Amino acid sequence: MSERSVPIRLIEAADAEAALAALPAPAQAWARLQGFAGTLGQTVQIPDADGALDQVLFGWGDGAARARGRFHIARLAAALPDGAYRLASPMDPDDAAEAALAWELSRYRFTRYKDAKAPEALLDTPDGVDADRAAAIAAGARLTRDLINTPAEDMGPAEIEAALRSVAAAHGAEVSAIVGDDLLA
Repeated sequence: MSERSVPIRLIEAADAEAALAALPAPAQAWARLQGFAGTLGQTVQIPDADGALDQVLFGWGDGAARARGRFHIARLAAALPDGAYRLASPMDPDDAAEAALAWELSRYRFTRYKDAKAPEALLDTPDGVDADRAAAIAAGARLTRDLINTPAEDMGPAEIEAALRSVAAAHGAEVSAIVGDDLLA
């Protein structure tokens, strides 16, 4: 965990009033001015006295709102300026793992035809989360999305085979392919 990372506080709607009351007066006034009520996905970036980002409040809604979807924190990752962040609220280990994965998935950009800079809002891996597992899942999702986003004219059987061979080579696997007239046999 980075000492300079900006804390992200996940605030449930039912706890929003108490959470705001616990903030220092200037931060409380800023959050109230923004209309923060803890609704799912609501974001307030709170500056410090020098105007730098001090903390982030993220509306965590309630259990029913969160159950209607997944990867809610991905919206937050896309909305924040570049920098290092950490989840400062206690989370269930499964929720923390999903939040880390969502954050990583939100960084995806399809760059085959045009460079697109991925956001540099980076999340410190929450305690108890297997960072390697989240990275492997995100890498698989990025590959899948690249294959899907590539137009059919550039993603024929040969290109799919090349992608498969690349993954196999990275993991020490062997690949065989039956192509052309050999398919008739």
